Amino acid sequence: MKLIISPIEGINRFARSDVLEVMKGYGDSSTNPTPGFDGTIDLSSYDYGNHTITVELLDSKGDVLTSEKVTVNIKKPNGKIVIDLPSSSSNVSYQAYVSGWTMSEDKNDTIRVSVDGNDVTSYISRFYRDDVINAIKGYGDKDSNPTPGYGGTIDLSAYTDGKHELTVEIISSRGIVIEKETKTFSLKKYNSAIEITSPKSNDTVKTSLNVSGSVSTDAPNKTIKGYVDDIEVPISSNGTTFTFTYDTSVLTDGKHCIKIAIVLDSGEVIYTKEQQFNVKKYEGTITLDYPQTTNIANGSQIYITGWEMSEDVNSKVQIYLDNKLQDIEISSYYREDVINAVNGYGGAATNPTPGYSAYLNLINISDGYHTLTIKTINSLGEVITTYDKQIYLYSGFTLGIDVSQYNGNINWNSVKNSGGVDFAFIRLGYRGWGAPGNFALDTKFVENVNNAHSVGIKTGVYLFSQAINYQEGVAEADYIINNLNMNPGMKDKLSLPIVLDVEDSTAENGQGRTDNISNAQRTDAVRGFIDRMNQYGYKPLIYANKDYLTNRLDISKWANYDVWLAHWTYDFNKKSDYTGTYTFWQYSNCGSIAGINGCVDLDLSYE
Repeated sequence: MKLIISPIEGINRFARSDVLEVMKGYGDSSTNPTPGFDGTIDLSSYDYGNHTITVELLDSKGDVLTSEKVTVNIKKPNGKIVIDLPSSSSNVSYQAYVSGWTMSEDKNDTIRVSVDGNDVTSYISRFYRDDVINAIKGYGDKDSNPTPGYGGTIDLSAYTDGKHELTVEIISSRGIVIEKETKTFSLKKYNSAIEITSPKSNDTVKTSLNVSGSVSTDAPNKTIKGYVDDIEVPISSNGTTFTFTYDTSVLTDGKHCIKIAIVLDSGEVIYTKEQQFNVKKYEGTITLDYPQTTNIANGSQIYITGWEMSEDVNSKVQIYLDNKLQDIEISSYYREDVINAVNGYGGAATNPTPGYSAYLNLINISDGYHTLTIKTINSLGEVITTYDKQIYLYSGFTLGIDVSQYNGNINWNSVKNSGGVDFAFIRLGYRGWGAPGNFALDTKFVENVNNAHSVGIKTGVYLFSQAINYQEGVAEADYIINNLNMNPGMKDKLSLPIVLDVEDSTAENGQGRTDNISNAQRTDAVRGFIDRMNQYGYKPLIYANKDYLTNRLDISKWANYDVWLAHWTYDFNKKSDYTGTYTFWQYSNCGSIAGINGCVDLDLSYE
């Protein structure tokens, strides 16, 4: 047999008596005279990052008997750049002195300096800086940074006035950028200023725009030009003031931009001033009365109704789903309450029928988040106003919560009316994490079950477990059943499974009675609970997180149970990557539900 290391060969083989003494069952010294191997691998031709070294043991026929892999990381050298000059707050002229320092762990690094992406490294020299070597640690030493300083005067005569970007990069000996630093500086050949006095920034106009302002500059042979949305417009100017009027009826509603420019006879723009303004030809308002809830069971259609008012007598309503215009019939009708309550927007004269209603077909619309948008459109086809509502369409599962005494006093009517909450798991009690492992009832157990059931929310109960063996698992099942029996009619109110909550204790030092037991003990304790519940005629539900189900419990030892997975992704659409089977999923530990103060756990049921 021979040893092959791929992709590197030439590894030394040598005798190792310690291996022969310890490892039995793989031949002896006659078949393994040189079990040891070592060698130095040249990684200079490999990129930075993770690489896999594979060791394979081959038989005399060349077949792989066994293999082992190890991942090694070729670390990119650390580097740091500081640009001392020019400073961000200063203006530079035709020439700019650039200086600073770099440090890196790569002795053979180089630097690249550029302005607006143009390489200007030829202007730069590197030199020794004792202050940097002594002060900066963690990026190599004097040997790997013999000339950390850099500096030089760059010719900027070909660049126009305005903002520019200076970039300094450290290039490793492999041609990889180790570190990059960018600084914005201002190039200013002439002293200039522009003030737009009218309109003010973000003013809103309807159909006409009046622009005025002043200019000051020491540049000779210049012209003042005006633009609206980068289209040049006629402007009146005496060199120090300017005015122009613009018909905004040709512009769409929304944000637009005025620009005033000082232009040399050569055509170079040496200074500009921009100011935003808004065009809004018609004012309006719109609202959505229904649907009120965010979560909507997926079906054939939903009813949509609300009202809109605008200054345009010919405005109309459009309905969009996920930004797609819906080709549906929208009815308009008179609403006296709106006419009497809403002031402005043209009043009854332009809004004789402010109410609107429609039925939106949901056939072939996928489950998940969707955006319902209602728009008021003016007679020119522009949007006057918009109302957005995010809805969640679901089928194949129901939505629920799980609560305990820590959720305080719950208004279950509000929970029910909030929309979407179909079921609730309610804590019955818990076993303490201390040495005795005593049981205690949740102080809100009976109240929560009775009130949730009374408003039509399906209910189930759970017990926080701290069982450390099979017998204690049985006792936890007995504790639940005994307390249900002590409350007449309680069992009849439960339409969900009985749950054992298996997770870390709440002990601050991590020394709860179950925190450090073996996987076998933990598995056996849960099996005691399951077996006992099966004897009572219940198919139990085991609550645990992905780590417990994958690494800390052997679920193959159980029978006749379901799983409630705890894996917080905080989004319906961001599914858990747990590959096992589960019928319930706790996807968030901090939801918001009407009737409950603060965070509440959110769940899905696939039953």
